[in-house]
Amino acid sequence: MANYPQIDDCSGIWKLKDVKRAVMGGYWRSAAGGTSRGLFIGGDEQPAASNVIDFVTIASTGNATDFGNLTVAKKYIANAAGSHTKVVSGGGQGPDLSNVIDDIVVAVTANATDFGDLNQSIAGIGNSSNATRALFFGRSAPLNQTDYVTMASKGNAADFGNVNEGKAYHVSFASPTRAIKGSGQSSKNVEFVEIATTGNGIDFGDLTAFHDMGGAGSSSTRGVFGGGYGPSPFHANGGGVTTIEHITMASLGNATDYGDLVVEITHYHGACNNSVRLLHGGGADSSDNAQDSIEFHTITNGGNTVAFGDLTVTRTALGGGSACHGGLNDGTGT
Repeated sequence: MANYPQIDDCSGIWKLKDVKRAVMGGYWRSAAGGTSRGLFIGGDEQPAASNVIDFVTIASTGNATDFGNLTVAKKYIANAAGSHTKVVSGGGQGPDLSNVIDDIVVAVTANATDFGDLNQSIAGIGNSSNATRALFFGRSAPLNQTDYVTMASKGNAADFGNVNEGKAYHVSFASPTRAIKGSGQSSKNVEFVEIATTGNGIDFGDLTAFHDMGGAGSSSTRGVFGGGYGPSPFHANGGGVTTIEHITMASLGNATDYGDLVVEITHYHGACNNSVRLLHGGGADSSDNAQDSIEFHTITNGGNTVAFGDLTVTRTALGGGSACHGGLNDGTGT
């Protein structure tokens, strides 16, 4: 088989048979970042928790389509971590706190299946991955433990280490080597771990704004935080945040302002991405009115979001995910 170009470089002269193999294998990428699916998972349909999974094609604006159901209806669910072909999403509240990890094969519209269990029942946490490991960051003690699973092997999570700053409702993403979490209740802190090496969180830098219950995603080099609540012990004392900001994941330091969300998405909206686009969907505005809108921006260029489409069901406190692991598009699961 031919040596195919990098994911986002399809220039050059190709034989037709190699084009076919590249398309079928998923190596061919458009300028818009390929055709990977983005999922929006669970949430709060107010008052009941939701088991809904819906999906969009990240490269093409439009409304979401029904995908299937979670194993258990849950809200305050972690954004899902992706591997080559699937995403895993753990924790949440349904009415009871959950330790269940759901396994979702991105290419096949179907219900989620059971992957295993976290070491603790927990909600409002971050979840990120490279192609091999998925990490579930903890929150305040005694729930400050970070768990991890090996994506290729179903089973219960193992202990990775402890978070540096334990805050609920933080957001997270990953590069191919680092998992990074930021914000949380009344926090601008960003910390990281090296995914291949178990250990405690290390300080990375600070955000320019608060992103309690916000959304996040990344390319392989740039991580982006967007939306959430402003300063508060909880959202009752805070306002909606429209700020989008970014960090360069290989270099420790503070975040830089990037743009704004079109709508004040606050209450734990879902986020999913490929290597080029980051989508924000659902959530609530600063008056706690639930939203069904999806908006997007390009990760590399900065600027404000633009409209993408609508979810199948209006809901807040939802998760999101794609088969884009460590900020890299993958050829399968698209």
